[in-house]
Amino acid sequence: MLFKITNFLRHKVEWLDNAEDGWVRFGQGHQRKWDLIESALSEQFPSQDVYILRGRTNSNLEPSDSFHARLKALAGKEDFMLWNIDMNTIMEFSSIGMMRIGKLNKKL
Repeated sequence: MLFKITNFLRHKVEWLDNAEDGWVRFGQGHQRKWDLIESALSEQFPSQDVYILRGRTNSNLEPSDSFHARLKALAGKEDFMLWNIDMNTIMEFSSIGMMRIGKLNKKL
């Protein structure tokens, strides 16, 4: 159910502007720029529980005190999305070390 909802809402997201359609490179492996990721997380999800969506059957609500460790295990290795509890802010991560941030536009 959560996957269906976010898949629908994703088409109503306005991605923050960037030359690459909102995508920002954070790197892979030992070249990952954790400071870039942590800065974006603290801005978008300040001490909030976050939905981690990794696929149709592998999505869950992650408590704010543990999702940073979980993110480190996934970032740059898998495609996944983070959504806030209110479902109006998203961070999308790609397996090739890219991320983008968006806000839900309820008018779309």
